[in-house]
Amino acid sequence: MANLYHDQLSGSDLHDNKAYASTGTELSPASQASYDNRWTRQTRTISTAAPLSGGGDLSANRALTLPAATASQNGYLTSDDWTTFSAKGYRFESVVGPASSTGNDYTCTGTNDDVPIQAALNLVHAAGGGRIVLRNGVYTVRPELLRIYSDTILEGETRDKVIIQVTDNGTFSRVFRIDGTAQTYATNIQIRNLFISGALVYPLGQSPRSNTFGIACGYVENLVVEDVRFEQFEMGLSVNTGRRIWVNRTVDYTGSLTGGSKNLVQLLGVSEGAVTNCIHYGNDTALRIQGCHKLYLGNNKCYTSSIEIGNAQGFGYSDYIIVAGNYLEDAPVNLINFSDGADQVKSVLGYSAGVDNVIVQGNTFRLHSVANLSGVLGENFTTGTISSISNVTVHGNDFLCDTPVTIKQSGVSTMANNGRAINWSITGNTFADFTGASVSIVSGIDVSVHDNKLLHFNRGAGLGQAYDRCAVAVRGTATYGSSYVSIKDNSMDGNATAFALAVYLDDPSLIDHIDIEGNNIRGVGGGGAQPIYMVNGKPSGVIRDNQGYATESSGIAAAAQGTTSITINHGLAMTPVLKDITVTPTNSLGNATKFWVSNPTSTQFNINVNADPGATTATFAWKAVAL
Repeated sequence: MANLYHDQLSGSDLHDNKAYASTGTELSPASQASYDNRWTRQTRTISTAAPLSGGGDLSANRALTLPAATASQNGYLTSDDWTTFSAKGYRFESVVGPASSTGNDYTCTGTNDDVPIQAALNLVHAAGGGRIVLRNGVYTVRPELLRIYSDTILEGETRDKVIIQVTDNGTFSRVFRIDGTAQTYATNIQIRNLFISGALVYPLGQSPRSNTFGIACGYVENLVVEDVRFEQFEMGLSVNTGRRIWVNRTVDYTGSLTGGSKNLVQLLGVSEGAVTNCIHYGNDTALRIQGCHKLYLGNNKCYTSSIEIGNAQGFGYSDYIIVAGNYLEDAPVNLINFSDGADQVKSVLGYSAGVDNVIVQGNTFRLHSVANLSGVLGENFTTGTISSISNVTVHGNDFLCDTPVTIKQSGVSTMANNGRAINWSITGNTFADFTGASVSIVSGIDVSVHDNKLLHFNRGAGLGQAYDRCAVAVRGTATYGSSYVSIKDNSMDGNATAFALAVYLDDPSLIDHIDIEGNNIRGVGGGGAQPIYMVNGKPSGVIRDNQGYATESSGIAAAAQGTTSITINHGLAMTPVLKDITVTPTNSLGNATKFWVSNPTSTQFNINVNADPGATTATFAWKAVAL
């Protein structure tokens, strides 16, 4: 016999039995008491002899009601939405505990505990949904035998004290599974306060076998996974096709050990959701996002593991992803085009974009010990020549490199290999102490680098190639050049290291329409250092008004009696062309009747007159511009 409750209010929260107002705030004690009095207790006997079958779908009238998105997040879900989760319908509770506890509906012995746990799951499913409580203890289960159905809450008593350890079947291995179908999604499932461990088979320090999962889901919507700890799996949580997925305070610490866990969360083909406040020490990927739309990834901590956003066969492209407020130590954000299949990309300016519309904002990147990383990296793993990563905003982040000077690291790299970076905006960030390029623009079109602080770039003092020793590098490849790049209003300090190059400009045959304006360039006085380095001359575009790189100069000069030529030291950072040198006489020129300009070089040009001006001399105001 188990207790069955019918909730007569639509605003209840199934996690803590408290009701919430429509604004998401908890009700007053008096209102709460009134709410409690409206519960109607019922009882009925339900047979638990046979397991249930089927897709796990139940009546839609108990669907979770999602809160309205806040305007500040532009339609994305945030951790604030957790408190406004509500459900309506039936509530049924079953308690499972170890042999040392009493008052259980089901008691586990430590061997094949999947049997009583699944019996409780089946009972709740037959009741039309409800909650299973796992009391503190150690449970030993076999893989592939625990299935969670729709309208179910599976909740442990205390996260680190409800330990579910799995044995191994030597093949595909899932501890918990949620199996919806394309026609009938599993829906309204919440999993909380569990410690799911694979260390019984793969002790800490060993690599877990491939195809091992803590929780694996297919075709699921309205899923909450909160306060769950994973240990020694290839993948902690995997969702294969889903809608409205929330993952909060989920952790895996074991990847800090050699050969430990690999991945924390994998979302494939998911629309709408959030992954927040998670912690991952791993050897691979903390958050793998492929073929997903409208996700918020916020306030997570990732160590030696990446956030990977890309497309995937069977799941399509990814777009409208926010990565905000995370701490990432040796943990890059990788934007990857894996496939050029027609159903895996979207068209952007005639290119095939595997990833589109990504905001990376307010994160802290610390590149500490792993060689050849970039904090934010665009990549293309296909052989297609029209692949791209498009519409990316990198704003307000802190990038810090504190690796040994022999290890090369970069802050942002728009494209690591063949492909296009389209419409990237890199603004308002701080880059400090990088041993490689702070910002590397490769194969970029319509890229803005504005209002950043790029401090102590070239800390490697000549490490790598010339394009590795700069604050901003603009480069092209044999396939794609870079065009329409704006580098404006940045503060660049090379800290007087040798070979520091504030801006690196590739061969003009590879880049064009490069505008460099209003930057403050300093600390480039070391040996071999230059404010703006050009591989083979200036590309098209404008270079002007940069402090530390003179592109405009003026003065007064006079041709004395007995001379017909004046040499002017213009002081410009580039060689001016004749059309950009203006000379205006300020007197009658004496005996001379004509004047002209000749021989502009990197340091000088000449003003000439056709005759000795005599005692009155010939005086001129001049202005030289190199843009």
